[in-house]
Amino acid sequence: MPPAIESSHIFLYVTEKCNLACRYCYFRDKRNRSLSLETIRGFIFFLEKEGMKPRRFILSGGEPLLVWPLTKKVISFLKTAVPKAEIGLQTNGLLLDAPKIAFLKTNKVNLEIGLDGLPATTSAWRRGTTNASFAHLVEMLLLCRLAGLAVNCNMTVHPQEMPRFRHNFLFLAQLPFGKIDVTPAAFAAWDQAGRRTFKQDYAWIAKKYHAKIYAGDARRFSPQGAWDLSLHPHGYLLPGDAFLCLPEKLKQEFSLIQFSPQPRLNTKTLAMLKQLYQRFGRKEKKQTYRDYIVSSFKIVNDLTGKTGIDWKTFEELFDFMTRVNRQDPSETKKGQTNDGRIGE
Repeated sequence: MPPAIESSHIFLYVTEKCNLACRYCYFRDKRNRSLSLETIRGFIFFLEKEGMKPRRFILSGGEPLLVWPLTKKVISFLKTAVPKAEIGLQTNGLLLDAPKIAFLKTNKVNLEIGLDGLPATTSAWRRGTTNASFAHLVEMLLLCRLAGLAVNCNMTVHPQEMPRFRHNFLFLAQLPFGKIDVTPAAFAAWDQAGRRTFKQDYAWIAKKYHAKIYAGDARRFSPQGAWDLSLHPHGYLLPGDAFLCLPEKLKQEFSLIQFSPQPRLNTKTLAMLKQLYQRFGRKEKKQTYRDYIVSSFKIVNDLTGKTGIDWKTFEELFDFMTRVNRQDPSETKKGQTNDGRIGE
């Protein structure tokens, strides 16, 4: 009997605490909580009970390096409990040091670091970044490379940075990253000129640096395929990062799992969310990963009764990016299975 939920990526938001205050962050209603190891153990028990065999866990936040003792325990537990799964860590990288890099390398944990380009651009949007911390991050990136640790980059692009888009990407392309995932800022106002410039510059980047950009979204999958599952403090399980922007009350209301007294599936919530994904998803036989993200944006707007996320803009930009990425055969060659999102 197939599991009630299928998921290839499971995000563990180990903490809501963060040492930055990014202006475009859509993790709303943070309360400085962290996941307990007990909750994660219960969650893994739930996955086993449901017959789910996720292939990748991604530890995120907030900033997981702020709660390093907990993050280490989670990694060690996952290595034992789900030994065949890959583990990734999303971080701003400012708290990296040699001992942390050694631990991550020993445990085969891949890194994805959020960095938006030149120091001036990064500090403008990732508030709390300084020249000294930026220099330290670059030094740690070099140390990661010397250690043989795989590191990818997530580059968030705000429409106000359009005049510097190419320059920011070229700066990141010189750093020791594997892939760079270019992501338009979700809550920003993208006017027609900004969208046009983004398309022009992304097409140029994809042509000149096709080996450097993440283009795994060109792969298609079934509309009824696997969800991203996100386990949040206080133990809320939701389908995808878009749900991070929900207020606390709605996170609780639409959580897929109830942890007390034992972990169990909220079947009514699951059925309701499946209906919403069918309603707001594309009708094509096959979808891309970014189609799934757009569907999540639509659902979040519907749940909140607002239009806080301009999903039409993202559908337009994501469709363009996918078309451009498909033009490069090196990203879609036969047999490729790694989607490149983290640790490629």
